[in-house]
Amino acid sequence: MLHEAYTDFALGKIGSYARLYSSKETKELLRENGYFITMMMDREKVSSGSHRAEAGVKAWIGFDRFYKWTCRTMLGSGFNHVNKRDQQPLVLVFLDVEGTADGRFQDQVQGIHFHSIWIVPDHLKEQFDEWIMSPETRNQARHKFAIKNMDVKRVDGTPRKVLSYAGKFMKSDRLISPVSKLFDVYPKGLAGIDDGPMKGV
Repeated sequence: MLHEAYTDFALGKIGSYARLYSSKETKELLRENGYFITMMMDREKVSSGSHRAEAGVKAWIGFDRFYKWTCRTMLGSGFNHVNKRDQQPLVLVFLDVEGTADGRFQDQVQGIHFHSIWIVPDHLKEQFDEWIMSPETRNQARHKFAIKNMDVKRVDGTPRKVLSYAGKFMKSDRLISPVSKLFDVYPKGLAGIDDGPMKGV
């Protein structure tokens, strides 16, 4: 099934990151450096009453810009230089909409949001903790990136359980083409991690 395939794919990305860029095992890395962040997008700004593909594209633009803004804040204007990519947070992000948890999902997108797992390098954890909870960060997220609100928690649970919940939209039997992308990995261009879309799906 699509849901299990993407869960395995995302779990493999965390494992690769742990092996290539950390001295910690996957479970330890998630427990000590992981954040589960749910971002509810502003319904009016992303036109979430439209077809899911159109709304999804606008929402993804907002998330992409938020990630880059986060990295710029943490690492400076040269954050995307090839020598700094391994210093950026690893993020696995899944698109979701209202109703997927209890089967009420409809063709019209309502309540579009993202479930994201952020793995923050040790040297950024203290700064990230303070920054992500700041009222000013929340205010900027609303005004600049159409993120209405954020729920920030430390990762709790096994890697597979966390990823399975994050990707629950893929369980829907209403998931038909055309559709916005449902999953992405950051940072872009990080060797061994950003290898393009999953093959065979």
